[in-house]
Amino acid sequence: MESGKVRDWNDEEGWGVLDSAGTPGGCFVHYGSIRIEGYRELRPGRTVHFEFEPARQDGYDFFATAVWPEGVEPGAPDPVPPEGPGPGYSSRVEFGDRPAG
Repeated sequence: MESGKVRDWNDEEGWGVLDSAGTPGGCFVHYGSIRIEGYRELRPGRTVHFEFEPARQDGYDFFATAVWPEGVEPGAPDPVPPEGPGPGYSSRVEFGDRPAG
């Protein structure tokens, strides 16, 4: 686990950069890696704890795999999506009284 500060956060795009001694040059973080309940965002200057891995992401050498604000217990990671398309990816179109093939 690493501790650092949020350098930058883009609410509209859902990503930002963390700074710490273990991630020279910055660590890319995506909102999907934030482990808190409710709306997931980070505020510049806030101290956070995070886990990371080496990776090339948008010009950064590190990618945060889990992030949570100081003083907050990390929530459970996002569930692993099921194999194949789920119900959100299926649809049915009907024309009149007969289902489409």
